[in-house]
Amino acid sequence: MSEVTATNERKSRSDALRNHELILQTARRLFDADGVGSVTMSAIAEAAQIGKGTLYRHFPDKSELLFALIQHESQSLDAAVSERIQSGEPAVDTLHWFVDQALDYALRNNSLLCEATNHAAGASLRHQSRVWWRDILSCEFVAAGVAPDEASYAADTVYMMLDAHTLYFQLNQLGYDVASIRRNLHTLIDRIRA
Repeated sequence: MSEVTATNERKSRSDALRNHELILQTARRLFDADGVGSVTMSAIAEAAQIGKGTLYRHFPDKSELLFALIQHESQSLDAAVSERIQSGEPAVDTLHWFVDQALDYALRNNSLLCEATNHAAGASLRHQSRVWWRDILSCEFVAAGVAPDEASYAADTVYMMLDAHTLYFQLNQLGYDVASIRRNLHTLIDRIRA
């Protein structure tokens, strides 16, 4: 391979990475401003000042873009969760800490998560980070004294209460406020352990 070809390939990869990040940042900004359901792929391409072909090379459809954005948004939380688990804190404290972190994440990204999961039934349950979260909950329940055969179901219960659609329903249909949702999640953890 010639030096010119290698340089051009590095530049091409660098441009692709820059465009990928630009698309994610632009989409997030538009979604926050106008709502996920209102923003089209064309609007994202126009706001990012890139061609539609460039956008679709990175993300074949809106659901792919949404899932990439969710993955991007969850990386720092996933890192914090890993660090917390390795810290050796008591399992009960970790359960409560995790619920606070996951709730904050789900509330901050609620419209994004709801729209993404509308594109694929059960998608929130299959997303890589969410499967990991469920496993964390189950392991921490066992470490906190819940019987292993009950810990898995307890993890499912808490996980579903952190689901974007559940939170949307509680906030917008039932009129719960964030403080009461948070308080009741912590009460649920304590009752499961009792």
